Amino acid sequence: MIDIDFVINPCDCKLRIEENGTGLPESFDLTKNTSTGMETISILTTQLDREPKAPNEEGTVFEITFPRAVYG
Repeated sequence: MIDIDFVINPCDCKLRIEENGTGLPESFDLTKNTSTGMETISILTTQLDREPKAPNEEGTVFEITFPRAVYG
Protein backbone atom coordinates (compact mmCIF):
# COMPACT_ATOMS: atom_id res chain seq x y z
CA MET A 1 0.00 0.00 0.00
CA ILE A 2 1.23 3.50 -0.82
CA ASP A 3 0.06 6.45 1.27
CA ILE A 4 0.66 10.04 0.18
CA ASP A 5 -0.06 12.94 2.54
CA PHE A 6 0.26 16.64 1.85
CA VAL A 7 -0.02 18.98 4.83
CA ILE A 8 -0.14 22.77 4.58
CA ASN A 9 1.04 24.58 7.72
CA PRO A 10 1.16 28.36 8.27
CA CYS A 11 4.86 28.58 7.33
CA ASP A 12 5.61 25.42 5.35
CA CYS A 13 4.23 22.40 3.53
CA LYS A 14 5.09 18.75 4.04
CA LEU A 15 4.81 15.97 1.49
CA ARG A 16 5.01 12.46 2.99
CA ILE A 17 5.19 9.38 0.79
CA GLU A 18 4.97 6.05 2.60
CA GLU A 19 4.74 2.41 1.61
CA ASN A 20 4.48 -0.60 3.87
CA GLY A 21 7.00 -2.92 2.19
CA THR A 22 10.28 -4.22 3.58
CA GLY A 23 11.98 -0.84 3.68
CA LEU A 24 15.26 0.33 2.19
CA PRO A 25 18.66 -1.25 2.87
CA GLU A 26 21.15 0.87 4.84
CA SER A 27 23.33 1.12 1.72
CA PHE A 28 20.51 2.69 -0.33
CA ASP A 29 21.54 5.73 -2.40
CA LEU A 30 18.71 7.81 -3.89
CA THR A 31 21.02 9.27 -6.53
CA LYS A 32 21.86 5.82 -7.91
CA ASN A 33 18.31 4.41 -8.06
CA THR A 34 16.41 4.62 -11.35
CA SER A 35 12.93 3.43 -10.40
CA THR A 36 10.06 5.74 -11.35
CA GLY A 37 9.12 6.46 -7.74
CA MET A 38 12.66 7.27 -6.66
CA GLU A 39 13.26 9.43 -9.72
CA THR A 40 10.06 11.34 -8.90
CA ILE A 41 11.28 12.01 -5.35
CA SER A 42 14.69 13.05 -6.68
CA ILE A 43 13.15 15.46 -9.22
CA LEU A 44 10.82 17.00 -6.63
CA THR A 45 13.59 17.56 -4.11
CA THR A 46 15.84 19.06 -6.78
CA GLN A 47 13.11 21.45 -7.99
CA LEU A 48 12.30 22.49 -4.41
CA ASP A 49 15.99 22.71 -3.44
CA ARG A 50 15.40 20.31 -0.53
CA GLU A 51 16.80 17.05 0.77
CA PRO A 52 14.36 14.19 1.39
CA LYS A 53 14.21 12.85 4.92
CA ALA A 54 13.69 9.14 5.41
CA PRO A 55 12.61 8.56 9.02
CA ASN A 56 13.61 5.15 10.37
CA GLU A 57 10.23 3.43 10.33
CA GLU A 58 8.83 0.17 9.00
CA GLY A 59 8.46 0.20 5.25
CA THR A 60 9.77 3.17 3.32
CA VAL A 61 8.94 6.77 4.18
CA PHE A 62 10.14 9.96 2.54
CA GLU A 63 9.28 13.42 3.85
CA ILE A 64 9.92 16.62 1.93
CA THR A 65 9.31 19.90 3.79
CA PHE A 66 9.45 23.21 1.97
CA PRO A 67 8.48 26.83 2.66
CA ARG A 68 4.94 27.85 1.92
CA ALA A 69 4.54 30.51 -0.74
CA VAL A 70 2.42 33.42 0.48
CA TYR A 71 0.58 35.54 -2.05
CA GLY A 72 -1.22 38.80 -1.58
